[in-house]
Amino acid sequence: MPEEPRDGYVSDVRSRDQLALGAVACLLLSVLAGLLPDSLVPAYYRTAGWIIFALLALAIFYFAFPHMWVYSLWLAGIYGASVGGLLLMILGGERLFARYWAAAGIGALMELVALFLVYTLLMRIRIARSVLESRSPLGLWLSAVLLFFVFSNVAGAGLAMWFSSGSTGALAAYAGAEVFLALATVYICYVPEEAVWAPATTPAGAVAPVAPSEGGPGALLKKMVGKREPEMPRTCPACGAPLKAVRLRCPSCGEAADLSWCAASEAYVAPCPSCGAFTLTTEKRCPKCSAVLPGHTCPACRKVSPVREWSAGG
Repeated sequence: MPEEPRDGYVSDVRSRDQLALGAVACLLLSVLAGLLPDSLVPAYYRTAGWIIFALLALAIFYFAFPHMWVYSLWLAGIYGASVGGLLLMILGGERLFARYWAAAGIGALMELVALFLVYTLLMRIRIARSVLESRSPLGLWLSAVLLFFVFSNVAGAGLAMWFSSGSTGALAAYAGAEVFLALATVYICYVPEEAVWAPATTPAGAVAPVAPSEGGPGALLKKMVGKREPEMPRTCPACGAPLKAVRLRCPSCGEAADLSWCAASEAYVAPCPSCGAFTLTTEKRCPKCSAVLPGHTCPACRKVSPVREWSAGG
């Protein structure tokens, strides 16, 4: 039978919203710490505050967005490469390089790295949608990622002009861009978590709990390279009768797995190893793709065995 969701599971909408607000607050405090004047707060205190609030925001991201938090590091890379590259191109690396072209060349290369990170982020979410069979529209999210790159450059330009001329207008542009980037960071991680992963629900309609191995930073990579187990149907694909979950053990590794039993057809229902369509295990060939059905695939060891060889057991 489906496992009941754990209490306090982070994918609960209310909990995620509260954590997202906390992440926004930490990011804005980090921006504020970096903007405080030296006359008010010594530089080392400002730097410490900037780092501490940023790390607190990252910790909140980890719990609020178990599948997407790692991509906040992607965004940090986009920001760092964009701002650093623009500083080199505008200021010319006055303290690091004797020739402007060397600084400008490295700055342009950093901008290309930022664009590459933008591209990889978009492609990974696109692949995740395909693997998880999500049809949720992400047009506004796509615009947010592109605007994140644009405003990172706005922040870099404002910072460079502030360093070179001390313009208050440049400082205001930098501060405004930083506020937008803080809000966009939370939005970019929030939307795919809700639109792509959260719809994977239990039959009862509750959000499915994430196993410990699925909530880590490599969760998306595991889903991209591994085959997603299809959700078991509620009714028999042959006769439409209600199905009953039965726990059997694999004859190869002894691992228990849930199969669906149709009392009307007196047969188990399992997915086709070729196309994933559910069919009766008594069938010789899949009615959808005509592939030969040698048996049921164990989700643990991936070995295929006839269902008659599986033994009952919890």
